[in-house]
Amino acid sequence: MNKNNIGGFNLFQWIGEQKDWLTVFLSLAAISLSFISLTYQMKINTRNQEREFIKEQRSQAINVSMWLSFEKVGPENPNVTISNSNRNAIYDIFIFSVSNRSSGIIDDLGNLNKDGHDDYYQDVQYIEVLPPGKSKIFMSYQNAMGGEHSVPEMIFKDSNGETWFRNKNGSLDKVESLDKLLPKYNIDLPFNQYSKKVFYP
Repeated sequence: MNKNNIGGFNLFQWIGEQKDWLTVFLSLAAISLSFISLTYQMKINTRNQEREFIKEQRSQAINVSMWLSFEKVGPENPNVTISNSNRNAIYDIFIFSVSNRSSGIIDDLGNLNKDGHDDYYQDVQYIEVLPPGKSKIFMSYQNAMGGEHSVPEMIFKDSNGETWFRNKNGSLDKVESLDKLLPKYNIDLPFNQYSKKVFYP
């Protein structure tokens, strides 16, 4: 009697069959792990591409900023400096004055004519084209008890046609074009009615 045959059961044959199943299982497991690894890597690559795309989009906008600067230029006293550190000009620049306690989001535009105020003209300025370098403008400035005072915020378009909002704290966000934004907040068009003197020291 064959010791490997027990009641018609072949031990070696059974082991061989299990070995085949184990090979199939390990192969499927390896394929599954490879698929999971590939999917994970594709997600990482996609995220990296998105980051690079955003970085490229912001490459010009990050070089545009503004700040309060009480400096005398001849007989004039402009109080806001705008810096464009790019090699290219920027366009459709809309600077407006808000409280340093404002929310710092694009909805700050709605505060210009809040409660029916129609004298917001003095709190805004439009510049059609701003070349590289530093420029200065004058904007109305107010301060109150408790440290509240006026600060500038700015909307502008880079040479790629993308429109950006730079808030009072320096944060940068992509927004709709100026001709779409202003009507949403009941700010009258055309832009050039808000054009005023720009100083190029």
